[in-house]
Amino acid sequence: MKHPSESQLALFAGGDLAGLWQRWTVSQHVARCAQCQAHLKSFRDAIPLVSAASPELPKDLNWSRLAEEMTGNIRVGLAAGEAIARFDKPSGRRQLRLGWNAGMVLGSVSGGFLDQPAATSGGSSHGVAEANPHGANRNCGAARDGDVAR
Repeated sequence: MKHPSESQLALFAGGDLAGLWQRWTVSQHVARCAQCQAHLKSFRDAIPLVSAASPELPKDLNWSRLAEEMTGNIRVGLAAGEAIARFDKPSGRRQLRLGWNAGMVLGSVSGGFLDQPAATSGGSSHGVAEANPHGANRNCGAARDGDVAR
């Protein structure tokens, strides 16, 4: 058998462990386990200290009801945390929409560049500069044969 939990040992030490089967299994384990015997002894030694502090506690305190209320509050808090966490996560639709928007912008920009007429230079219909027979580019400001540099 695995070791009982600390809460089971504490309840067993105070005589408050619920269920005949649980009390029997814990008692059988403690009878054979030195480590659990030491824990049980420390819990039993703490009983007088807790009893001395008990006059400070309210007399009509219902521990079972208090435990139920605390459990309910914890569950409500966890549910609220999960509800809020849903709003913190980005939705897949937003990312998909961002992808479409980026695609449309790129398509518009590239379409605008492709729609531009080809630049023509020097009367060439294809935008290619024609060379003169001497190899100099006709469109550049290079001196031609017969030109005198001034």
